[in-house]
Amino acid sequence: MLIRAIASGGRAALCIEQGMVGLKLWTGTFCDEPCVYPVIEAAIELELPIMVHTFHKVVSPIRYESKPINVVNLARRYPEAKLIMAHWAGMAQRREGRRALPEHLHGY
Repeated sequence: MLIRAIASGGRAALCIEQGMVGLKLWTGTFCDEPCVYPVIEAAIELELPIMVHTFHKVVSPIRYESKPINVVNLARRYPEAKLIMAHWAGMAQRREGRRALPEHLHGY
């Protein structure tokens, strides 16, 4: 519901007035899918940080959980986005996480 509100524009101001300070993208789809772009663009316009739920699970993976490469793709497309990558430390030992992120993510 919150994502629909932010993407629809008109209700985004109401969400902010009621105390919204950022967005969390969980596992409904990968963070770099085109259907997410309007949400990212609205967050950029409103100067809201976006926390992306990420992890690499060996046991019981969640189908659409973003991986480091998905966040990198999003950061490349939207370098002005304030991205926060949750659980990255859980992937620090993974080559994919170590290689991909430092070059492309900054600040959060």
